[in-house]
Amino acid sequence: MLRHRSAHALFTDTGLTLSLSSREQRLRELGWGVAGARPVAPQAEKPREAKLNRFEGPRESWARDVPTYGGLRYPGVLPGVDLWVEEHTAGLEYGFRAERGELLRRVRLEYAGVEAVRVVEEGRGLEVELGGGVLHERGLKCAQETADGVQYEVGCRFADARRVGGDRWEYAIEVDVEEPSSPVVVDPVILWNDYLGVEEDDSFGDMVRGDGGELFVTGTLANGLSGARLQGLPGGKGAVVARLQADGGLDKWTIFGGADDDMGSAIALGDKKLYVAGVTNSTAFGIPANHGAEGTQDGFVAQLEPSSLDLEWIYLVGTNAGDEFVHDLAVGPDGGLFIVGTTNSSNFPKETPPATARGWDAFIMRLTPGTDAGPNAASEDWSIVFRGSNRDIAYAVTVDERDHVYVTGRSESLDLLGSPLRPHSGPDGGADAFIVKLKPDGKGESSMYIGGQGNEEGRALVFQPSSNSLLVAGTYGSVAFPGGSVTTPSATAEAFVMGLDRNTFGLMRSSVLWNTSGDDEARAITLVNDAIYLGGVTRSRDFPVDGGFDTVFGDGGTEGFVARVVLGEDVPRWSSWVGGNKEDAVLALQGDPQGRLFIGGTTSSNDLVLNTEVAPLKNHIGGNDLFVMHVDPAIQDAGVPEDAGVPADGGVPQDGGVPEDGGVQLPDKEPEQPDTEPVKSALGWSCGSTGTGGEPVTFALGTLAGLWLFASRRGTHVWPKRS
Repeated sequence: MLRHRSAHALFTDTGLTLSLSSREQRLRELGWGVAGARPVAPQAEKPREAKLNRFEGPRESWARDVPTYGGLRYPGVLPGVDLWVEEHTAGLEYGFRAERGELLRRVRLEYAGVEAVRVVEEGRGLEVELGGGVLHERGLKCAQETADGVQYEVGCRFADARRVGGDRWEYAIEVDVEEPSSPVVVDPVILWNDYLGVEEDDSFGDMVRGDGGELFVTGTLANGLSGARLQGLPGGKGAVVARLQADGGLDKWTIFGGADDDMGSAIALGDKKLYVAGVTNSTAFGIPANHGAEGTQDGFVAQLEPSSLDLEWIYLVGTNAGDEFVHDLAVGPDGGLFIVGTTNSSNFPKETPPATARGWDAFIMRLTPGTDAGPNAASEDWSIVFRGSNRDIAYAVTVDERDHVYVTGRSESLDLLGSPLRPHSGPDGGADAFIVKLKPDGKGESSMYIGGQGNEEGRALVFQPSSNSLLVAGTYGSVAFPGGSVTTPSATAEAFVMGLDRNTFGLMRSSVLWNTSGDDEARAITLVNDAIYLGGVTRSRDFPVDGGFDTVFGDGGTEGFVARVVLGEDVPRWSSWVGGNKEDAVLALQGDPQGRLFIGGTTSSNDLVLNTEVAPLKNHIGGNDLFVMHVDPAIQDAGVPEDAGVPADGGVPQDGGVPEDGGVQLPDKEPEQPDTEPVKSALGWSCGSTGTGGEPVTFALGTLAGLWLFASRRGTHVWPKRS
């Protein structure tokens, strides 16, 4: 049994019973199941760390520390076929898996308690009419695997919706199985996709995911956007901050800026505050409007209230004598703000001793945020400017739990770093990636270059706690990676990720996504349940796309990409282009505990949306637009952690509401470790029940409310397992 506000779901040995209600509608019950299935007790899978207490009825029936699970399995619901059900923040997903593809050429399913079931969109979708609302199933997409694991798409469709008696309707899923003995798999499907923009060119800056599942996005938009709150002195393009709900709905947004163009380039969440960093070209900017000289660019940091997006203060970073560009922002464990970028100003604030600019120099500054909307909005604690002999840029910053600071970027200077662990490899004026570790007081601790005779740069950083490593992502332009025998310039640039021991900067493992036909640039990195995802831009038609939701290289010559990478392997475990008919770029990645991926970037394509099962159709506005996409990669690697806990947005039901045996079959003992790869579901995860026989059990669901149960899910998956 599952209970959540206006929707209850009861899992029985014959299927699923839904109880739906809302303020406008009375309680309505409907059933769903597999036609012709044999009764099977569902087995709990995907054990969660969270436990529930159930205090209802007589005291002797109370239960504490009730196990919770994220998935259910109905083994052998049809001959040779298993049914799987999994939680998602937007509702439920179901799928099938068979021992042989020939067993799933056609499966019949049934709704009860409905007015009608219709096949729509030429078999790509299904509508279930309830009278007071419509449930949707969409996104059906299937593939088969060859003996060597290469996937190719096969046709599949909803078909033959018909009434079978009273309020019972039946429909079918048909799969064009080409090799009866080979496995059929389902490609990942986009959950939702939003465009943000106006007819002019807009740009994406960054995004961050909140504990409640909401997504905060920043970038640049023209100030002609309806429904946006304008704060400050709007004139040219403004910095935008938008908050998206977990299901893709745009909650609210605000634009702030001055009379000229301003841009949000980085965003981070602190203790009950939201911080945005960027660049302003305006002579009167912010609260207060305290910009200095005409014709210069300054960096800025803004503090906003996360729920209302009210702008509380803006603090300018820079001098009146030069320009500054802010590229990234991080919040330390004590609330300190760290910003990095590049400057051509002399006498940069808090630089000790003051120095003269040598061109474009990389910088990092630490600020302590205040509460006043004025000159004391933040205080400058310290800053470091790397005064190299050539152009240098700091692109990314992150902070560990001990307040140590890590910075990466691009350096064309042989003398940028003092006593680096690894020297600059290229000629003076050639670019190497650099990495610096600073103590909490800003004093240097370790540094190194990454590069060969080509051009390299570091663009993104993330910690991987499981390996105690610092992951650095960027672009590599030499034939061999550090440690190889050849470091001559390469004809193309490749995306790379390197794992370093975060204490010693010792090289652990690395991966380079090799290509031969064009340049690739890594722009973003994130961890999803400890799996490494890399995002960026590619001009390579031979980029290693494997199992992705977008397998067509567009006509614009530039595609975004996202790839799941295992260090030490140069071929992604999973990868996809992200784009359409023009130019596209992936610039930010975020993950959630359910193993799904948020992708953000910029696009000029008008056909980027591949599926719109959840969010209403969002149209490309014109020029370059910001986009945010939510994708379920359906990872098929047994080494990926199966569980990441329950979302912090209260996704656990308040009570279990289950019978004493839970209505779910639990193992009588701890499962033995198999000698072979664990059995995987149709939805991409492995079995792993840990409950004991006789315990009550609750199936924990993130968000399940009203008609969104199926209306906001991507639809049916058919995924027989390998023979």
